[in-house]
Amino acid sequence: MLQTKHNFFKQLIKNTIKTTLIALLCFCVFLSNPIFSKPLLKPLKRPYVITINYQEHFLSAEVVSAPKERAKGLMYREFLPTKNGMLFIFGKERVAPFWMKNTYIPLDIIWLNKQKQVVFIKRNAKPLDETPIVPNKKATYVLELNADQAQKLHIKKGCFLKFNLN
Repeated sequence: MLQTKHNFFKQLIKNTIKTTLIALLCFCVFLSNPIFSKPLLKPLKRPYVITINYQEHFLSAEVVSAPKERAKGLMYREFLPTKNGMLFIFGKERVAPFWMKNTYIPLDIIWLNKQKQVVFIKRNAKPLDETPIVPNKKATYVLELNADQAQKLHIKKGCFLKFNLN
C-alpha cells in the first residue's frame, strides 16, 4: 500500500510539472507574438474616428496607433470617401517613411510634427508604388487623404491642423 501511494504522488508530481511547463511555454509563445506587442499609446476602441479642422474645413480621420494597424494603413481599400482619411500616430517624433504597397487609392500623405504643424507633403502618391517616400523632417503624425485633397483644402507646409485625441 505504501508503494501505491508513493507511485501515486510520483505520478502527480510528474503531471504537475508537465502541466506547468506546457502553461509556461504557451505563455511565452503568447508574449512573443507581434500581435501582442505593446503599442506606443494605449489601445483605441474601434472604430476610432476624429475630426480634423483646418480653417473652415473639417475632415474625418480613422486613427491608428498600434504597429500592426500602422503597417496595414489603407492597404487593400478600393475607396476612400471625400474629406476622409487615416491619421497615423507614432508617439515620438521620428522620420516616418511610407510607401504605397497594396494601396489602390492615390493619396496625399501629410507629415505633422508634435505641434500638429505640416512639415512635409507628398502629393498624389501613386497606387501600388513600393518606392519609399522619405520625408526630410521628423513627424509625430501622418495623415493620408485622397489625392488632391491637400491642394483643394489649401493644406501646405507650415500650416497647423487641429484635432483632439482624447
